[in-house]
Amino acid sequence: MNKITLEWFYFDKDGQTCSRCKSSAENIRNVVRKMTTPLKNIKVDIELKEIPLPESEINKSNTLKINGTDIWTILDECKYLVTDCPECSQVVGKEIKCSAFNFKGASSDVISEQMVEEAILAMVASPSAKAKAEAHAQVICDCKDECSGSHPV
Repeated sequence: MNKITLEWFYFDKDGQTCSRCKSSAENIRNVVRKMTTPLKNIKVDIELKEIPLPESEINKSNTLKINGTDIWTILDECKYLVTDCPECSQVVGKEIKCSAFNFKGASSDVISEQMVEEAILAMVASPSAKAKAEAHAQVICDCKDECSGSHPV
């Protein structure tokens, strides 16, 4: 049986997180619930790992990897953005920027259900989607300490 593993990374401080992470988490969980049975019917297991991040790794917050690949590199019409996160900034006590996305021409701070569904289907339809995504991702970095380490050009 094939397996799709989703790794959801979010900032957590004493059980607190921002609304963008809460909304993204809800969307990801909804998709996993909706797709579990249909995927099992085609012999694909789906697993969701929710990974809370300490303040020292807040730059990785609001990110989703599918089989180890960032969602924005799987989706053809998705770009990775970094935007101010006032809620995280308030919790931490300094300006914080978190992951956001431009998907099919619309910018959002939240990972949408459509993004998750399309990325999962791409990975199921083509196991080589991971290799394709990695080939298209290029690393640039001028973010210093707040960098997540990978930014598609």
